[in-house]
Amino acid sequence: MADEERDDLPEKLEAEAEKLEAKAEELEAAAHELEAEAEKLEREAEELEVKKSIEVIFNEKYPVIVRGRDQTGLSLKQTAIEQKVPIQLDFVLSIEVGGGKTELIGDTDHIKVKKGDRFLAIPNDDNS
Repeated sequence: MADEERDDLPEKLEAEAEKLEAKAEELEAAAHELEAEAEKLEREAEELEVKKSIEVIFNEKYPVIVRGRDQTGLSLKQTAIEQKVPIQLDFVLSIEVGGGKTELIGDTDHIKVKKGDRFLAIPNDDNS
């Protein structure tokens, strides 16, 4: 390597480092933009999920349309009542889990509803 080339080497390396640094800053800015767009799309997807109509069945024969997967026992009963299912808010709610078995759902219990879920709402027999 000639002496002149050796003397120019630090300047060339410095210039190359500055180019790489500028490129890194561009990529970082693009990454931030993509991250912001991804967050926006995620929020939109969540909003659509909240509004999604899901058909479930109450008491073996009443189709009920709920809005969104996230529900509580109380919200399910309220929706069923609004759609003319003959139940009351103080009824005991359960979901069929298969094999003839059910699980109780309290008014404040959270549940992820899916199409075709089957619910049973019956009067509360507790006279105590």
